[in-house]
Amino acid sequence: DILAKETSPKGTMKQIIIEVKLDRATNTDIEQLHRYVNEIGEECIASVLIAKYFSRNIVPSKQHMYFWTYEFSDLRLKEKAYPFDDLLSALNLLPYDI
Repeated sequence: DILAKETSPKGTMKQIIIEVKLDRATNTDIEQLHRYVNEIGEECIASVLIAKYFSRNIVPSKQHMYFWTYEFSDLRLKEKAYPFDDLLSALNLLPYDI
């Protein structure tokens, strides 16, 4: 999980919660993200859920929640390990429309 936030102004600051799932995201993951958003309150301006796949029965959020999938182009991850630079250059983030 990642919390991105402004460094200034001090006191209140805009924050974005980023939840990353290794494989499939479910409604339980969306509920977890909602809890994080509610804990932060008004300072949370958006949240992002990133996963390899999304369950077919995902219920979209009415809040500022964004969904993204990821893939690694041209890498056979199950067959061998890759250096970080190779993973980073092959990483693609794609918006997922629910």
